[in-house]
Amino acid sequence: MRERAATFAPIVVNGVDVEGDSAVARFCTRDGDRWVARVTVEAEEPHRVVLAYAQPWVPEHLTAALPAEFTAKDFEGSADATSATLVVFGGVPGSGKSAVAQRVGSTLDNPVFALDWLLGALSPFGMRHRLDLLSVGAELLTTLAYRELFVGRSAIVDATTEDVDTRARLQSLATAAGATFVPIVCVCSDPALHRERVERRQRGIPGWADAADWSDVTSRLASFPSWPGSIQIDTALSLDTCVAEVVGRISTG
Repeated sequence: MRERAATFAPIVVNGVDVEGDSAVARFCTRDGDRWVARVTVEAEEPHRVVLAYAQPWVPEHLTAALPAEFTAKDFEGSADATSATLVVFGGVPGSGKSAVAQRVGSTLDNPVFALDWLLGALSPFGMRHRLDLLSVGAELLTTLAYRELFVGRSAIVDATTEDVDTRARLQSLATAAGATFVPIVCVCSDPALHRERVERRQRGIPGWADAADWSDVTSRLASFPSWPGSIQIDTALSLDTCVAEVVGRISTG
């Protein structure tokens, strides 16, 4: 304990989880490094410690995380993805991107990875309260897309995609795989229709809210970063029209 104290102290404990005879503490060292400590005690008195260890937030023995920018090296040993396509949808909540993305996926028989469904599945574990929730979601989406391209298959990403770094990372992913990259931004030219979608939608995603805050949506719409080279789809038009346009643009590269 003295040796560990000399290594870590003083520390800042960020949280503690206790379940049965075990406890896990998350803490930062004096150098700002993030660590996790786990302790397990005997169930019976005198409750002696039977296991205790501390590891970095990302254990050193794990395979390196996905890079911020992909290169051809990340696809060594992969299947040929030159005929694959990575379609990335973007747009504020209620813009209609999920409806279009899902229909396009069904039409092309491509998997659609939706941010809201992924994050909703994490809500029972308290993830909804994390400040880095969107970063977690972006990592999950990138991992899923990477896996599909690695085996030579196309994929569709359904997210707001407001972060320009995430856009660049996904584009580098497609480029490194030799796949076609198709960014699509959905907008609704009818404000009344857009607001109705935001406030009245019932999607039934487990662990996720149906309706959104219109004032938040309008604020995000005003600050939505431009996406050079993207295809803009006006979802005030019929769903069939939007899907036909997207599929046509994908097929022509």
